[in-house]
Amino acid sequence: MPKIAVIEDERAINDQHREMLSQVPGAEVYQAFNTVEARRLIDSMEFDLLVLDIELEPGSSTPKGGLDLLVEYGKKMTVIIVTGMPEQNLHDISIQFKAFEFVKKPVNPIDFLNKVNHALALRDLQSKKNAVGRRWPANLTTEANGLPGFLWKGKPVNLSIIHLNMVYMMAQAPGKTIPYDDLTELLKSGNTSRVVQQHISTIKQRFREADPTFDRIATDPMKGYVWKADEN
Repeated sequence: MPKIAVIEDERAINDQHREMLSQVPGAEVYQAFNTVEARRLIDSMEFDLLVLDIELEPGSSTPKGGLDLLVEYGKKMTVIIVTGMPEQNLHDISIQFKAFEFVKKPVNPIDFLNKVNHALALRDLQSKKNAVGRRWPANLTTEANGLPGFLWKGKPVNLSIIHLNMVYMMAQAPGKTIPYDDLTELLKSGNTSRVVQQHISTIKQRFREADPTFDRIATDPMKGYVWKADEN
């Protein structure tokens, strides 16, 4: 069950976030209303997601206490920023401090929950990859910042959550054909081999953006796809 911490100094908004997050299946939601409570809470257990207002306690001696928390915990945890700051500032902060995503106030519940579910799905993928405990194929590595992205020859590859799962499935078994049926199970809709082909084509394109010579994913006709085994 995912553990989510909500850090927001306005009690009504904090409670609204808690109510929305109660829609996430199995979620355990914990609340903190200032930086002192937040540090105590975050240090008390391992969280899957931190929902953070970076403008905590306005008018206090530390009006940007949430930003301090982002700096302190952003590299260790998956963080979604929720704030009323101008969007360009949020882009800059997200990039600089590795925040996973940001949500503007007033919060759109659908947008908020979509981003939360996406963050948790990526977190689950990272846990699966860590559990494998094996070396990835040559030139394929994972992000060093705790997020579940892939690097190819040291360059980031822009992949969606579905694409990440497909690459994970193929790359953990190089040289082995992954059947169409196994790959279609990763799709939320359009469970056909044609849709799988479209996704694989996009994955190849994304890798070729990092390396035009990329050719590690091959088709096994009428069966599925295979990540080519490393050459000895």
